[in-house]
Amino acid sequence: MVRTSLLRVVAVAIAFSAIGCSKTQATPDAAAPLPTPTQGRGQLGSTISMMGVDVTMMSVVAYTQNPSGFPRLVVAMRSENTTDRMLRNPAAELQCDEGPDGGDWYNGSTWEADGLLPAGNVNEGQLYLGFPAKPGASDYPVPTCTNPQIVMTVTNDSTRQQHLIKFAVDPSVIQNAIQAPIGPELPLRNSALNDNGTPAQS
Repeated sequence: MVRTSLLRVVAVAIAFSAIGCSKTQATPDAAAPLPTPTQGRGQLGSTISMMGVDVTMMSVVAYTQNPSGFPRLVVAMRSENTTDRMLRNPAAELQCDEGPDGGDWYNGSTWEADGLLPAGNVNEGQLYLGFPAKPGASDYPVPTCTNPQIVMTVTNDSTRQQHLIKFAVDPSVIQNAIQAPIGPELPLRNSALNDNGTPAQS
């Protein structure tokens, strides 16, 4: 009986000793913070190299509002992959001081923001950009767009380093977009396009 009790005491002591010696494994830190983006300025008609992609913004004009009342711009773009590997077009959005988020780009764009760009290829076409949504009321656009900028962003897939180029938009273009009538959904039918792929003016 004494021997049995002694064995139980020893077993309990060993159990507590094991608990005391165990360690909680430290969980690895979350993903390291992204590097601080580098920034530059662009001008209409000038070509800028963005991590192997030469980008030219040729023109920015007002377009009709979408059926939900969001003003839209049409941006003529050209990009060329100057490397021997697959890259992407820059991401693109219209930014305004009235909100922290940029606007959307629309299906039907013949220049696809963030679209794949094979080695040596050139992508030239139209990019439809919308106004940002009103903060706290995403069904409505910002009422105006102060300090309007089209921001192009490329990201290095290996380092996650981002490079931003900001193109200032003429305030008169913004005003024309705000005053534009409601137009069709995108993409447009072929009959609504000119031979060069630009929207036909009604």
